[in-house]
Amino acid sequence: CTQMPLFALAARAAGAARGCARAAAGTMRGWSGEPPKRRRRCVAPSLIQLPFDLEEATAVVGKACVLVIVLLCMKYNIDFESADAVEFFAGQKAITTSMQEFGLTALPFEVLDNASFDMTSEVGFCLALTMVLKLKANGMVWLAPVCSSFVFISRGASHRTMFRPLGDTSAPFVAMGNLFVSRCVLLIRICKIMGCTWFLEQPITSLMYAHPRFDALAGEMQVYEVTTWMGAFGGSSKKPLRVYSNNNGMLDMLYRPIPPGIVFDSKEISLRYVDKQGRQRCTGGPGLKATQAYPKEFGMQVARTFILHRCAARLTYTMVEPKEALRRLCLLQHDDAWEDAKLEDVANYLDAETMFRSCSSGQCCSGALSSSTS
Repeated sequence: CTQMPLFALAARAAGAARGCARAAAGTMRGWSGEPPKRRRRCVAPSLIQLPFDLEEATAVVGKACVLVIVLLCMKYNIDFESADAVEFFAGQKAITTSMQEFGLTALPFEVLDNASFDMTSEVGFCLALTMVLKLKANGMVWLAPVCSSFVFISRGASHRTMFRPLGDTSAPFVAMGNLFVSRCVLLIRICKIMGCTWFLEQPITSLMYAHPRFDALAGEMQVYEVTTWMGAFGGSSKKPLRVYSNNNGMLDMLYRPIPPGIVFDSKEISLRYVDKQGRQRCTGGPGLKATQAYPKEFGMQVARTFILHRCAARLTYTMVEPKEALRRLCLLQHDDAWEDAKLEDVANYLDAETMFRSCSSGQCCSGALSSSTS
């Protein structure tokens, strides 16, 4: 669709909201694969429901992100407070399946399961936002962003250092890694305004913590960290991990050192060699990929920890007309546009008039947002 300023696009979206909502009701698919439920009768058709205070959210995530959420809520009937946890970059889903074994509703987000679950795409980030908005006030988000451009093995190609954490942004895999971090930090900030617990996990050699967005996050809220070892949870290698969170009590329960006497073979995980210039280099070995998945016991420990530390909480909902939401956003002073998260692309994807034309022709562009919950 045509690119335009975010608030101009939102004004168009507000004008088309009613017709779009009626058209979408007949064509959109919900998370279960069935037509979505109608909104609660107490909510007027011209109102949208947000699971947070508009002004408070803008102070935390900025106008642009709140605008994207407003557009999202205008177009999709989000089933608020229907999920207990979300596992992003889920891989083998050790945490998701463990949560489900305890009777909790856990949602996995993994691009290998569905190409739509690509955090760097517009539809993928809309899915990610929707999953977080579905969480209960005492819910949990687990993030394990792709670390390939942040760890020491790729340092020669990424050129990341403590003093140059963004690395060589001309390299596509480095730029993608930076986009991962920016969008993950936005999800963490949304967790903050919804009262959810969040975790972000990285290998111990990762420089992701030095990324400007994550560094700014740690300067604005209390962020705790712990180092734990997958080998202590039954993993095939030591694999030390660093886990960050806003919940120190839960982090303490995830700490587990390697028991004495256990020996691991690390020869196949990383390989050292000398390049043509005579410099020592390191690359991933054939056994590296096998260490990416969490051991089952680690997933169970995360689930047990979540259940033990969960406390009663309630979300604060805001009912507002789309035009009124835009007017209030324009009056606020917080203006972080999050260009590095490419929110304008996401807003253009959510263009209400484009959505309305697709719905009218019977081919709703929200089809990529259909998924099934576990």
